[in-house]
Amino acid sequence: MTPAGDLEYTVKTLPASAEEIARCGTLRRRVHEWLASPDRDGKHDDDPELDEILDPSGDAWIRFLRARNGNVDKAFKMMSNHLAWRCDYRPWTITPAEIEHQNVTGKVRMGGLDSRDGRPVLVFDDSKENSKDHEMQLRSLVYHVCRVDRACRRNPNLGKYLLFIHLRDFKLSKAPGRKQSTNTLSLLQDQFPERLGRAILYKPPTVFAAMLSMVKPFMTEVTRNKIIAVTGNIDAGSKNDLKMRGIAGDDWRELTGATMPQSSPEISPGYDHAHAWAEVVREHEEEEERRRAWAESHAAGRGGGNREFARSDSVSSMDVSNKAAAVVGGSAGGKKKSKLAPEEPGSRRTSCDGSVDVFFDAKETIRPVKSKSWFGF
Repeated sequence: MTPAGDLEYTVKTLPASAEEIARCGTLRRRVHEWLASPDRDGKHDDDPELDEILDPSGDAWIRFLRARNGNVDKAFKMMSNHLAWRCDYRPWTITPAEIEHQNVTGKVRMGGLDSRDGRPVLVFDDSKENSKDHEMQLRSLVYHVCRVDRACRRNPNLGKYLLFIHLRDFKLSKAPGRKQSTNTLSLLQDQFPERLGRAILYKPPTVFAAMLSMVKPFMTEVTRNKIIAVTGNIDAGSKNDLKMRGIAGDDWRELTGATMPQSSPEISPGYDHAHAWAEVVREHEEEEERRRAWAESHAAGRGGGNREFARSDSVSSMDVSNKAAAVVGGSAGGKKKSKLAPEEPGSRRTSCDGSVDVFFDAKETIRPVKSKSWFGF
């Protein structure tokens, strides 16, 4: 039996509606004006990925807009905060040598690209935590999430990633602390919004699976379909195996480590540090070469001066389509009322399809939607 493919909105950023395109133009003008203001002028000049992020044909504009339900004011605040974070944190300066000791157990890793759609797979295994240095834990996480973000950004047919969370060996005694959980939450939802395609909870404890079953009826269909708890039989040909093959391809076990052997009890299943880290180093060297080429081109093209940010009123690669218009509640001229927020503040945050796009932390008790134990990517 050949499993069906994954849902489109879990694979890529859907095209923008006419109304969204107009608001992206407003958002872009405001961001460029902010970057050129006296307070920010020149501070972002050494960010080697800024031109990619601000590319009018890229998906950053529509992602940040949708993360704030079409509210331009809120999207501007979110995006300017992201760019300021990049300026202060300088994630491109993190090196494999600096964070390798945080990665020997495979607790956080990019498992590769799924063979069905080519989405990057981000793997979490908190049971293999090997450090109490929260700052270095965060730097390691930032490094891998940035790898995932670049993979999504540079493939025009994608836009989303898979998050695979090992919960088979989950224990409260090994669970991340509140500060670490908050940092992870902030990184994923505030710095890289609308990137999550799927969240797969692998072998959650019985009590966790019961909590998930109780809360699922209160989620929208879109949100429910993003979150999958894999429990029970996962043998080849089983219902769970077919489901995972439909989401991530036939090699889903190798990508995630599920059912794969462990070199030792302290190592995440399927993780071979020597092999995985050689690939990290190789990728980093390629990225460094790209950055050196950018620096030389930037210095020659700008004469060492500040960037001149292009100001465009269109989103060139975000074609208007009936499907996109239906997803956001109809085009501006249609009969359906748009689910986009008005440009003034006060709208409830929702995902790109108008649903509340939430995901909850397994380490916390289930609480109302406003709790920090809930988060949307």
